[in-house]
Amino acid sequence: MSQANPHMFVPREQAPSDVHADNPLALRIVGVVSLFPTTLGIAAIIANQYGPRWIGEGKGYVLAAFGIVGLLLHALRDTDIEIRRVYGAAGALLIAAAIVITCIPGKPEGATEAIIGYKFFPWGAMAGTLGLLFFTPFARNETDPTLSLVAEMVLNFFGFFCCTLAIVLGLYDPSALVGPCIVLALLGLGFYGAYFTLPIDVGRPRALLFQWFDVESLSMKSASIPSEDRYRAANILGILGVVAVLIAIGRTIAPGVLHDGPSVLKKLDQSYDAWSLFGRGLMIALGLAGLFALRLKSSPLWVRTSIVLVGLAWATIFTLGIFPNMLTRAPEPYLIPYGLSLFGIGLTFVGVAVLTTSDSHLVVLTRRELSAYFYSPIAYIVLVGMAASSALGYYLFVDGITSGPPGMPHAEPIVQSYQTLTIFAAIQTIFLVPLLTMRTFSEEKRTGTLEVLLTAPVQESTVVLSKFIATWLFFLLSWMPAALYLIGFRVVGGQAFDFKPLLSYYVALGAVGVSFVALGIFLSSLTKNQIVGASITGACLFAQLLTIIVRQSTADFLSPGIRRVLGKLDYLTLWNQALGGQLAVADIVLQLTLGVFWIFLTIKVLEIRKWG
Repeated sequence: MSQANPHMFVPREQAPSDVHADNPLALRIVGVVSLFPTTLGIAAIIANQYGPRWIGEGKGYVLAAFGIVGLLLHALRDTDIEIRRVYGAAGALLIAAAIVITCIPGKPEGATEAIIGYKFFPWGAMAGTLGLLFFTPFARNETDPTLSLVAEMVLNFFGFFCCTLAIVLGLYDPSALVGPCIVLALLGLGFYGAYFTLPIDVGRPRALLFQWFDVESLSMKSASIPSEDRYRAANILGILGVVAVLIAIGRTIAPGVLHDGPSVLKKLDQSYDAWSLFGRGLMIALGLAGLFALRLKSSPLWVRTSIVLVGLAWATIFTLGIFPNMLTRAPEPYLIPYGLSLFGIGLTFVGVAVLTTSDSHLVVLTRRELSAYFYSPIAYIVLVGMAASSALGYYLFVDGITSGPPGMPHAEPIVQSYQTLTIFAAIQTIFLVPLLTMRTFSEEKRTGTLEVLLTAPVQESTVVLSKFIATWLFFLLSWMPAALYLIGFRVVGGQAFDFKPLLSYYVALGAVGVSFVALGIFLSSLTKNQIVGASITGACLFAQLLTIIVRQSTADFLSPGIRRVLGKLDYLTLWNQALGGQLAVADIVLQLTLGVFWIFLTIKVLEIRKWG
């Protein structure tokens, strides 16, 4: 065997390639250039409040929107700590401006007295949202312990303040539950969300909700872990949610039960009905069953306490209803829409608290999937795209209403002409669902993380349900701008309209979303290629959209039975009927059943992959 030539050239071992930081010059140019349209747009908006100007109010909003997007991009990407502090200071000023604007009294059109909070729409809410967006990058990247602690306290306090104010304002003025309270609750959840996702630093001092600023509290000698404070803040949010749910249930059920008294338990001859007594006893027993929650040691204390309080309140209401003359005044309807709005706000608070504090496998995996969306550009592309398309649909909606003769009444429900929720929504869904579901399993297969996940001590059903719940929640979040535009239209427009069909519409939208998201996840589980999964999902949704032609067609190329079956899959007609105030329960159940079917198939696909 010949020996290797010792003089043969051997390449010298190279060190790893140098890693250079991103060049911030381009971003800073974007930030500087964005200042011009932002300033010009805001000036045009303010000037148009005192009379028409060369740059109209609509153009001012467009200029300001483009400028603010550029500034946000610069604030998110520029790593210079001083620049981020400047943006943090701007965010703090905007938050302070939101408070000042909200506290300034305003006089609605035709009113004789000014009221506090009238200017919350749109100026206060807009300033608060922008303040949150600019303040969050500063809070996430600040290295100074004192400033970092202050940032945590600001996010925690304003989250608590907005969420509490939403409930208190709803108690004081129930009509605000379908307007300012929803926006306040969402703004508070935004502050809480930014607070919960801050990086955890064990050496950082604790950021209690009402901690005083003093030298000792800011000392780095503290060994407490900030995650304990976030756990406590999530518990407080959950308690607020339970209080809202209790108030909603109490205001809805208690007046009717106490007003009717024992009369609902009697027959026409004034003798007690056995079945009515049995039902009343069952309601009381159901409430007392909440006491067994104290035995659920695996659940947080606030969850067990909340279940007990809800149960005791329920049992107390139906027990007091046995006695006569507990409430002599006939109660006014509260459930729709006020009770449902308050119940939804409280349930959302509880859901966020559970997602933050629970150690359940399903909750932890759901939290992981939701975080994966917001750590990728898909979430922001989807949300910006949905907000922009909803803005276009809202513009067409308002233009159609205002284009007629002044003072001409419009047939209710006027929301039926809001194309953002009908044909626009159907087209958006064909692109939205594939974007959200294509990465659920395809990306896991491509990167090899699916095998690691399936070897973990979790069931296949838990994995599938976590991906489904996270994607479905983000699907519903994507449709929130469309509803917020209508809330602003109702508050700023100064004229009430029938918005109750929106409740039935979002029920139908959620049910159809269950079917579509489950279908997309199932198709994603069959392939490693995201594009293939997204394409097949989009094709299936487009084919289902075409079933409206089958339902409305009078041709004989299909038998009546097939036409009827395919017509049941027509979700566009389902949405139109819901906006008209008619909720097709059978079609809703069908969509939910299809969702369960696709989830079941996805679980079986994973089981075959695991054991095959």
